[in-house]
Amino acid sequence: MLTEEARRERKWGSFPALRQALESKTLPAQYRPLTSTSDTFFDAILRIFDIADLVQAYADDVQRASIVTGTDEMCRDLDRVMQELNGMAYRFTALSEDVSKVLNDVRRSRAPRQTPDIAPLP
Repeated sequence: MLTEEARRERKWGSFPALRQALESKTLPAQYRPLTSTSDTFFDAILRIFDIADLVQAYADDVQRASIVTGTDEMCRDLDRVMQELNGMAYRFTALSEDVSKVLNDVRRSRAPRQTPDIAPLP
């Protein structure tokens, strides 16, 4: 199991400047689950990727099982997995575009290397 310091290093290691700006920030409420039993977007990603990876790895078994479960039912489930993946792809594209906008704003501003409201790392 990773120590808290190792977990932070894994998360931020490739992004030292962003680490200075964001490490002490908390994730906005819209990204957190409503209850302790609710999924976050990240939980949903892991779950649907597990299912999609299983579908990909065992496509022949899925095909054979559809005879027992019913083709319509299997197609409905596969379509639902595909829709969830497409929704996540859309979300990733939107996030990438938002990051791109911030990148362009930072490039245009040519901000100095050190700003007073960003505390240096300990």
